[in-house]
Amino acid sequence: MTTSLEKVLDQIKPTVFEWIQRSPSLLSHNHTTVAADGGILTDDEHDGFSEYTEIAAPSAPSSDKVRVYARDDSGTSKLYYKRSDNTETELGGGAGGPHELLSLVHTDTLADTVLRGDLIVGNSTPAWARLAKGDQCKVLMMGADDPAWEPLPVLADHDHSGDAGDGGQFDAANLESGAATDEDVLLADGAGAADWGAIPDRHPAWSIEPFGALAGIMSLHGATQVADLFDEGANTFLGGPVSGANSPPTFRALDALDLPAHTHTRPRTIMFSWTGTLATAVGLLRAFPDGNWVIGKVWIAVNTAPTGAAIIVDIHMNGVTIFTDQGKRPSIAAGDNSDESDTPDVTAITKADYVTMDIDQVGSTIAGQDLTVHVRATETA
Repeated sequence: MTTSLEKVLDQIKPTVFEWIQRSPSLLSHNHTTVAADGGILTDDEHDGFSEYTEIAAPSAPSSDKVRVYARDDSGTSKLYYKRSDNTETELGGGAGGPHELLSLVHTDTLADTVLRGDLIVGNSTPAWARLAKGDQCKVLMMGADDPAWEPLPVLADHDHSGDAGDGGQFDAANLESGAATDEDVLLADGAGAADWGAIPDRHPAWSIEPFGALAGIMSLHGATQVADLFDEGANTFLGGPVSGANSPPTFRALDALDLPAHTHTRPRTIMFSWTGTLATAVGLLRAFPDGNWVIGKVWIAVNTAPTGAAIIVDIHMNGVTIFTDQGKRPSIAAGDNSDESDTPDVTAITKADYVTMDIDQVGSTIAGQDLTVHVRATETA
């Protein structure tokens, strides 16, 4: 027996089939495949927006899926996705995207708020975590497993005069027990130990105490005696004991010392010059030293070098050459610009002596130009 519903369906079947045939987009297709297969999902453009409400992080999806959701991250709603291995990643964060260092974008980091002075340390998870800054004047010290802010141990209260258990840098092996009083010092006993004690009144060695009331007087304290030393006047000095290891020093006259003779030498120079083209000449200029000198060597130079022959210069003292051996005279070879003599045969010169310059020879082709002559000496005082 045919029901009323069946009759209705029989009446609309032709109309539905005709509509499907006239609509190719409704023909056989697969909505689960790509858009090219046709169907109502072919237009993938999204001109509006999708809104997500915060939820707790879901469990991991199956191996062929991901789950997208919104959840709270330190007071801010953020979009995340979770993979089948239960790894959670912020959408829009991750590699290349802006995100906080201590956020859930980093799966090995505990999300937290950053404050000035904080540090990042590895915790027992292990994961990177925020370590809040410590109190003022504390230092970061490593414990058995984790770092922590602690006071400086060496600044803690302790008693240096007690045993090693009281803290500090001394131990019972070399520091005897006993309380220290004001102005005490550690005194070695000569046997490898030390103890607190007052500063000794005197020292075995001589030491200078502050000056007395009278100018020029000083007191020297020794192991068994005190000596007042009086200034003996100008040209005296405070010298060590003449004899006896325990004798105090005394003022002694400088002339009582057997000091070696001491002399000073100062360099001295007499200079002659010729401007322009050179020519032979005798007795040029006349120069006097200002003291008793010793001549060392004679140095000569020209701006234009000679050619064809050498330039030879001689120095005379009181009209007589100082180069008894003429081979010691300074000589500028052809093509060169300078030369230095050997040590002359006559070297001593006084304020009563005078020296002159002779140009004994010039270049045969080019004579040479602009000559300077330095007679170098020293003065002893």
